[in-house]
Amino acid sequence: MPSLPPRSPFDAIAHEHAHFEPSLAAAAAAAKRLAEDRRNRRALDQARSAWRFIRVHALPHMRYEEAVLFPRAMERGAPEGLIGLLTEEHEALRGLAEALRPLDGTPDAAEVPEGVAVALSRFVERFDAHLAKEEDLLATLARAGALG
Repeated sequence: MPSLPPRSPFDAIAHEHAHFEPSLAAAAAAAKRLAEDRRNRRALDQARSAWRFIRVHALPHMRYEEAVLFPRAMERGAPEGLIGLLTEEHEALRGLAEALRPLDGTPDAAEVPEGVAVALSRFVERFDAHLAKEEDLLATLARAGALG
């Protein structure tokens, strides 16, 4: 059986972005519940799941973009200023992610530390807006025929 040709980094990123939506929605809901009640056990469990998603998927995704996608996008004519802005946003997102580290704590914690719900909410909002910028970049490059 013939193997499929490898997907381009651009296709891989677009595919990942589409699969992030349910996890981001769940993270936003968890942040809202935690903001209402930091002792809500279900919200705490959901926030820990959101933190796992960020640690296992979102942060490595950003590293991949910086190592592979952004250099290739610049080779294909993406504005250096836009790539710089996207990289700065990654740095800010990593800072917000650091504020979520208390979610690594013991599962028996009575409540999540103050500020974690706000950091989670901000991460989701900013990550979602960031993904939209990247999608615009990919669409612009595709229209210019730079992805083929």
